[in-house]
Amino acid sequence: MDEVRKSIFDNLSQIQTFPFEEKKGNLTYLSWANAWGLVKKAEPDAAFTVVTFDANGIRTEGGLPYQRTDIGFMVWTRVTIAKVTQECYLPVMDHRNKAKQVPDILDINNTLMRCLVKNLALFGLGLHIYAGEDMPFGMPTHASEVDPETGEIKETTKVPVVSSQSKAGGNGTSSTFAAAIARVGKLQAAEMSNAKRMAPMLFQGAELERYQEALAAREKELASPVTATAATSAAPSGLPI
Repeated sequence: MDEVRKSIFDNLSQIQTFPFEEKKGNLTYLSWANAWGLVKKAEPDAAFTVVTFDANGIRTEGGLPYQRTDIGFMVWTRVTIAKVTQECYLPVMDHRNKAKQVPDILDINNTLMRCLVKNLALFGLGLHIYAGEDMPFGMPTHASEVDPETGEIKETTKVPVVSSQSKAGGNGTSSTFAAAIARVGKLQAAEMSNAKRMAPMLFQGAELERYQEALAAREKELASPVTATAATSAAPSGLPI
């Protein structure tokens, strides 16, 4: 069983989630739909359930989809992959990530899906997001050295990239690349530097050129006073982790 757990973690923790990640303030998150879709592609037998409780907060089959406590409400999910099961819990919070004392059914539903994403992170998917990392675990990053005379930073190792075009065996646009291009249109000014740095790690060849062109166009768009004003007031889509 330990070998199965390791195999699942090794598989899911190396999935590139960057093209699907969103921002809410300074927080990075995956929508539950993208997270679940990525897991099901990698582990088709994956399944999840909602843990239910009675009015006193005791687990019971067919009960309420939340646990009432003296200090707030909790939701629990249970994910099973390759006969390995892990549970995760999350308090019901408001938009400021403060515990909500009187949640409504929408609050419960949204928190359940956020809890599912965290539950999937226990198996490895997107766990680097919670650790504040840019790249999935186990993937090589740029190594560098400093020129002692000029102080210039020189890259010595590059991340090996497998083009999604070559994976598809043709010249068509992959769903991953299409999602990345779509996300460029939602990037904020503060995210541009990281997106540029990550580009060569995600794509190569024609896809890299197209991605960098999209970034340049978005950067020019953000430089417009009208766009900059709208961007500061726009709320990101999806459910935050």
